[in-house]
Amino acid sequence: MEFEPGHVVGGRYRLVRPLATGGMGAIWVARHVELDIEVAIKFVLAEQAGDARALKRFRREARTAAGLSSEHVVRVLDFGVDDEKPYLAMELLEGEDLLEHLETHGRLSPERVAILLRQLSRGLEVAHDAGIVHRDLKPSNLFLARTGKSGADEVLKILDFGVARSQALQREADATDSVGVLLGSPPYMSPEQARAGSVDHRTDLWAVGAISFEMLTGHRLFAGGNLADTVAKICSDPIPRVSDHAAELGSCFDEFFRRALERDPGLRFQSASELCAAFEAAAGLPSASATKAPAPRGRDSETLSVRVEGSTFDPVQGGSQAVQSRSAPRLGWLVAGVTLAALGATLAVRQLTRVELQAEAPAAAPVPMPSMASHPAAATPPHQAPAGPPASAAASSATVEAARAAPRAKSGPAPRSAATAGSAAPATSAQPKVDPIFGLPTGSP
Repeated sequence: MEFEPGHVVGGRYRLVRPLATGGMGAIWVARHVELDIEVAIKFVLAEQAGDARALKRFRREARTAAGLSSEHVVRVLDFGVDDEKPYLAMELLEGEDLLEHLETHGRLSPERVAILLRQLSRGLEVAHDAGIVHRDLKPSNLFLARTGKSGADEVLKILDFGVARSQALQREADATDSVGVLLGSPPYMSPEQARAGSVDHRTDLWAVGAISFEMLTGHRLFAGGNLADTVAKICSDPIPRVSDHAAELGSCFDEFFRRALERDPGLRFQSASELCAAFEAAAGLPSASATKAPAPRGRDSETLSVRVEGSTFDPVQGGSQAVQSRSAPRLGWLVAGVTLAALGATLAVRQLTRVELQAEAPAAAPVPMPSMASHPAAATPPHQAPAGPPASAAASSATVEAARAAPRAKSGPAPRSAATAGSAAPATSAQPKVDPIFGLPTGSP
């Protein structure tokens, strides 16, 4: 290695110790001279430094990873060139990659696999939503970082976007990658990738299926003796059955992997979250994955339901034309029925009110004739009667007093009095006539 501990890279990062060596470069632990924090520095290997394609991929990795914001994607902090050697500064992770974890622990339980798939799907959704295809997913590029107090928490991080392809960099990628060159790791390549064909985000989903198969069974999906043998198996061999390696897992996982590893991309799962939710269902676990909601269907999925006075009519479902054709007649009859019911109720209330008023109204009582004892002038003999108002005025006063004393009906015209001012009731019998004012006999009949 050309670099040694203590060497300052780019005037900012002092190298501490080598950490790992990969296919394209080496990774060192370094400390920022100003911020006093540790970071990981990735260099292009000397034999790759003069390769224009390798340098473009390295720069692409920096730009791609730096544009993704997810706790499940390694964070890129800086990019530069030191002594004609490009370098990449990333967050320093403590833990182990998935390959080391499988070599240490062997195959994992369905519950454990589901936890890792949830985190992997979240990171991939962010990349795929940005139009980025990783194209090199494999256990060694999935890091299980220990976080929290004493490293009690575990977060899966996606590493190495060196061969990732984005729509924004499509022209650059096409110029960089020669036709017929295989990019990626053969055991985890999709059939279209193994044929050096066009790829999209579903290539990553095939790789996730192959990684899940390995986590669950402890065996690689296709293990060939050489590149040509591996590619042939990926493109034509029957998909291995999980139950052949672990009978206790049952046939539910066979169905899951049948779809996850479909050679036709259109028949695979179409998103990482959909794949993860299907795995949880196969494992009999409650789904903790938020699958993408389907596009709105408009009135196709609407339900028409009418509720009147506690009764619910049968819902009408289907397309917009079916809803209109089947709901219009029902609504027309409904409106007509409700209108007739309202009119009938109004007429019944009015009739009932009229009957109640007639029942409550008392019969008209005749106005009682004033007696001699009830009028102060009656106590005085006729020959001693004091001067008073004219007879017409007295009659009017007596009529008013009688009207006040008579009970009033609640409704209807006021009853007519038996005696009115200026008129006398005709004789109806042989009884002597009586003065209508004082009640005294006035002469013979």
